Amino acid sequence: MKLIDCYIEHYGKFSRRSFAFEEGLTCFCLKNGEGKTTFSSFLKAMLFGLEGYRESSVGFCERRRFFPFSGGKFGGWLRIEWQGKRYTIERFFDEKSEAKDSLRVYDDYGRICNDLGVCPGERVFGVSLAAFERTLYIDTEKLKLPMEGGAGAALGE
Repeated sequence: MKLIDCYIEHYGKFSRRSFAFEEGLTCFCLKNGEGKTTFSSFLKAMLFGLEGYRESSVGFCERRRFFPFSGGKFGGWLRIEWQGKRYTIERFFDEKSEAKDSLRVYDDYGRICNDLGVCPGERVFGVSLAAFERTLYIDTEKLKLPMEGGAGAALGE
């Protein structure tokens, strides 16, 4: 799979932003708080969706964390190339419920298609969201190094 470009309508700190991916490796070298985690979460959400929650839910899931408090449509689109074809994955999310989310996948001619199924990430990568998060995706919230003893101690030196 190759990432082509994306558009974020509203997602976390981003509103009406377009991003294009370079040939080869695209790097996002930004300071803390400038949106690297938000952008990474957006890409994952376009491929796998976002888990819903209830008011009584414990914790702060990604849907809740990145919901645009300023209003507007929550989501955007991601254009990819997969198996020699281009697709645009468009997703918009409800504030709380997965049942109210929308997913549309368009082929290169702008026609709605179902080549990528109900979960494009599973179709493209051949793995569940849980497997994707364990192998191909680094979640900075789950990647915490202990502060005592510095990085060397955390690495077993």
